[in-house]
Amino acid sequence: MKKVGRILIAWLMLLTLWAPAVTLAQTTDVPEAQIVKFRGVILSRPEETTIGDWQIGEETVAVVEETQMIETNGPAVVGTAVTVIAKKLADESLEALVIRVEKLQDGDVFYLRGRISALGTDWLVVNRWRVQYNEETHIRGELQVGAMVSMQVRMEAGKWSDVVRQPAQDIDADGSIERAQVVPSGDYYLLCYMATKDSGENVVYRFRVSPNARSWLAQGPPDFVPAGAESYGGLAVVYTAEGARLFYYEEREDGSRQIRTAFCPKSAYRATP
Repeated sequence: MKKVGRILIAWLMLLTLWAPAVTLAQTTDVPEAQIVKFRGVILSRPEETTIGDWQIGEETVAVVEETQMIETNGPAVVGTAVTVIAKKLADESLEALVIRVEKLQDGDVFYLRGRISALGTDWLVVNRWRVQYNEETHIRGELQVGAMVSMQVRMEAGKWSDVVRQPAQDIDADGSIERAQVVPSGDYYLLCYMATKDSGENVVYRFRVSPNARSWLAQGPPDFVPAGAESYGGLAVVYTAEGARLFYYEEREDGSRQIRTAFCPKSAYRATP
């Protein structure tokens, strides 16, 4: 802008020889928008469109039609870490120029904000992120499930947590768990497995819910007891907005197998957390 200003002044100096009424006030420059860059986790965003206000870390950013979305590392959904390039407008608000989904590397530091959905002696879960803490972690206030927290965290990639050992009886009173399947759902994990009861004579498909993959609650879809065949196997369950659909197979006396499916609407679920 300085170079442009010098050119304008030179022209104006030339013009004053012919039109003395021209003044330097006409060369006033329009200030440029400030460009900012930061990283953070998407805490909220519009559901059916990208246009609108996004909460990314500690910042609220307006996404407009001209905003470039780079999602080669995955979709820009809630809980995803992103890098943002934005311009700061006259009213101090931010308008996104670029939002790029990041693949976090070991040692990366970013901000995380949300409600605690699960809490242990040295860990907590926020927006599906499991965060470890220790005596060196600076904590203000009391940590409890449901509390809103803001954190600066560091990624430690390539490191497995300690193995958690759980006796089958802690999950199922009959102590029989086969063909277990676990899928994530929001801030919870959903477990479905095949169990036998009455000394192995009857098969039942059971469902459990957990906020931390450690303590499992008998909630969600009720037990499903198949009938009409000698034996059963296989297990697949798909959760939708309407409910849960279970797939399994039954084995006939002649050795043939038939695929079976059953659906449980959400209205029939047991109480969820």
